[in-house]
Amino acid sequence: MFEGLEPLSTFYLYAFGISALLTILYVLFGDALEAVFESLPISPTLIFSFITVFTGTGFILEFQTSLSSLVIAFISLLVAFILVTVLHIFILKPVSQAEQNTAYRMEDLIGQVGEVTVSIPVDGRGQVTFRSAFGVVAHVAKSIHNTEIKAKTNVQVVRVEGQTVWVDIPQD
Repeated sequence: MFEGLEPLSTFYLYAFGISALLTILYVLFGDALEAVFESLPISPTLIFSFITVFTGTGFILEFQTSLSSLVIAFISLLVAFILVTVLHIFILKPVSQAEQNTAYRMEDLIGQVGEVTVSIPVDGRGQVTFRSAFGVVAHVAKSIHNTEIKAKTNVQVVRVEGQTVWVDIPQD
């Protein structure tokens, strides 16, 4: 199919194409495939990326240099290892930690102080917003004493029921 290519160059080219396609598919549909790959000790993204970089570098070096195939394979392994390590340390690991840090349970709001943004009427519901390092989040709120609490009042969460926070005006 590719005239003038040696068998090893052809292998690198086909392996590169397949691994690049698998990498893209995993990035796009990784959440759906997570159960299939959960037993692996390292991320499939790293595995697919390693193979892609290794075969891509191998193909380029086979095609553009006169180095021996063994030297090319060693250089390709080294380049792939370095790039995938950088990918893991500076991109994948921080992103996964950021995803974990933005999640919280409703019970974590107990004791937090927020601001009423929609007045809470007697025996009714309003809205309270809470500020965090990740932005502003709003929740449905009720007064713990069934009293009216006007907008722009600071309140503290006393308890949580479902998606509703029960609040009280903090006593300084």
